[in-house]
Amino acid sequence: MSAPQQPPPTDARVLSYLAVRRALGLLGLALPLSLLFYALVLGHGMQPSISEFYHTHMGDILVGCLVAIGVFLVAYQGYPRQPGEHLSDQWVSTVAGLGAIGVALFPVVPPDLAACPPGQGFPVAGTDPLRTVTCPVQGFVRHWTAFAWVHFTSAAVFFLCLAVFCLVLFPRGDRLPDGRIDWTAPNNRVYLTCGILLLASIAFLGAYALSPDATRAVLARYNYVFWWETVGVVAFAVSWLTKGKLRRGVAELVGMAPRQPA
Repeated sequence: MSAPQQPPPTDARVLSYLAVRRALGLLGLALPLSLLFYALVLGHGMQPSISEFYHTHMGDILVGCLVAIGVFLVAYQGYPRQPGEHLSDQWVSTVAGLGAIGVALFPVVPPDLAACPPGQGFPVAGTDPLRTVTCPVQGFVRHWTAFAWVHFTSAAVFFLCLAVFCLVLFPRGDRLPDGRIDWTAPNNRVYLTCGILLLASIAFLGAYALSPDATRAVLARYNYVFWWETVGVVAFAVSWLTKGKLRRGVAELVGMAPRQPA
């Protein structure tokens, strides 16, 4: 009787990639869902953007999720660059991870900053009576504008790199005989949709930033920025869950499908 066949040595590494992809996707879904639960179910009120939840009780959750996403992306290696390819998984994921960490570490300008006594806390008008902002120490206020630029640049880089994953890196495994990407493959259709949504979120958020103050004031009443940011984050989550073969993993976990090599 022949010896049992051993799994190829790359299986453990591939399974590790799948676990990281699933973790990234689940973190991406958890972020907007937790903020919506806080705002709508617990009744603390919506904020104009995901970033502005930093100044609520959800600030630690927001920073924690973004830093975790950033660390996972920086640690992710993916597949090595092949001859003729200009981008590698590791390079794009590292830039995306640094973007996510930049969003977390350089928050948006706190509301009512002009009336903020340095070093003190003050309540912020809204539906959450416990919401307070700690004022920056004297001499620190002028840095908030620079922080805001780093924040928004980091967010744009983060979303753009995620779109590159969806439109360039993820679908390259399914190709037609002539070498072109097969966009009719089921997973590639998901990546294409997610990539388009990520680019749309960048475009609509950029249009908002360039709009007149009166237009932004009207859109802000409908939480325009929050919803477009959520579109981008959910698209990111779905694409990474798809790449991580989450459906197959869940089926294996509950015993509905036999375990297969990745």
